[in-house]
Amino acid sequence: MAAKIYVGNVDRRTDKRDLEQEFGRFGKIRQVQLWADRHPSGFAFVEFEDERDAEDAIKELDDRTILGSRLRVEWARSTGRKPPPRRRNSQTARRNLTLLPTCCLTTTLSYSHTLALPLITHMLALNP
Repeated sequence: MAAKIYVGNVDRRTDKRDLEQEFGRFGKIRQVQLWADRHPSGFAFVEFEDERDAEDAIKELDDRTILGSRLRVEWARSTGRKPPPRRRNSQTARRNLTLLPTCCLTTTLSYSHTLALPLITHMLALNP
């Protein structure tokens, strides 16, 4: 099973081939993504074909000086899944109330009342 690791503190002069050569000692690499032009240091993601190879690379290379800098090597935190849906907050609810007719807007008592009172006021106005 494939496994992705994060490589931090990559020197700006390091290129993709350098990382492929250094990390390739531990096993077959699927992909290397490098962002080395960041200041003061860059970072990379190295994806191995086998999880055990990634684990070996982490154990051997974390906190070691390689290619001119002391690398931070750890499991990538990204799961590849979509982020959870954003929750609605009170600001969003208030913004949506401005879409209601002016007759529906009332004084805010609390978050739950902010949503309920305008609707009730509007329904009462329609059915006298």
